[in-house]
Amino acid sequence: MFKIFSLPSLFLASLAIGAVLSNAAAADAGCVLCTQVVPQCNCAETQECTIIPQTCQECAHAVCVTPGTSS
Repeated sequence: MFKIFSLPSLFLASLAIGAVLSNAAAADAGCVLCTQVVPQCNCAETQECTIIPQTCQECAHAVCVTPGTSS
């Protein structure tokens, strides 16, 4: 039987796979090393979870954003 994944779960899975592949390259480039954990949010009902991608300077992380405000 096929399992249908929602778009958010596929996005989070792609982040995790990308983190695995990019960690080895990051170490070679002198970048921060990050855990293989997909960031999670615990936002209020009035907020939305936004995943900030990993860069050379910081690991991927989640932030709660109130719609209509700039972050």
